[in-house]
Amino acid sequence: MELKLAGHDAHFAADGDETIEIIDSAEIRFDLIIINHQIARLAGLDWICILEEKGFVGEIIVLTPCPRSSITNLINLFLEDTF
Repeated sequence: MELKLAGHDAHFAADGDETIEIIDSAEIRFDLIIINHQIARLAGLDWICILEEKGFVGEIIVLTPCPRSSITNLINLFLEDTF
């Protein structure tokens, strides 16, 4: 909500499916996406792949409650599958 109060056009989604619907139906280009790695119905890293397929070129911030070692392992797995 603070983003809207600061004058930014912000959209909020309850889960991964709703997020994709917002991206697909938006008439604007998003510059920044902030996503919870443990978002319901779609993991954060899977969501990054979907964004890439849709041609997203903005910035992505992935938030997580996981310990740093878990994130490092997830990123390594993501990179192995991607390349």
